[in-house]
Amino acid sequence: IYVSAIFNMDESRQLLEDEIAHDLRERNISSSVSHEVFPGPGKEFEENRERVYNEIDAGGNDAILTVAVIWEGSNTRFVPSNNTYSPVVINPYYRDYWRYYGNSGSITYKPGYYTQTRNYFIEANLYNVESKELVWSGQTEVYSLADLDNLSANIADLIINELEDADLLNRAEE
Repeated sequence: IYVSAIFNMDESRQLLEDEIAHDLRERNISSSVSHEVFPGPGKEFEENRERVYNEIDAGGNDAILTVAVIWEGSNTRFVPSNNTYSPVVINPYYRDYWRYYGNSGSITYKPGYYTQTRNYFIEANLYNVESKELVWSGQTEVYSLADLDNLSANIADLIINELEDADLLNRAEE
């Protein structure tokens, strides 16, 4: 399987391709990665179409797996304090000053906070090398506090597991 990640950052692209290729090799499926064949997307890719297909054919690949990071964004959310307020009747902290101050202080001095999560919409497609036609497609949205580099192994696992569930990797081995 020829693995081609489509992402605007070369390091992330290489990392994602290498993670997927590693997972395939762990399943005894030979693979090659696009960053070893051509350096990047855009005009250079269009000019080297025949060279890329020749490399894919020469590598004995039966399939092309593309993984594209279609969209990247972020969300900010509020994480409330784990301290809760309860009224006088229920809260035993009102019975004396020290308990009241400790409880109220923990609410006041340890407030909630804001955090950002990264969002990635990822699309993976599997193409037959011979026909150049789409065989399988999967999409997912991933939310994480980590960046894409830290998520690459999880994304690779997710895609490979989906291909296994669809029984497409067994066909690639035959």
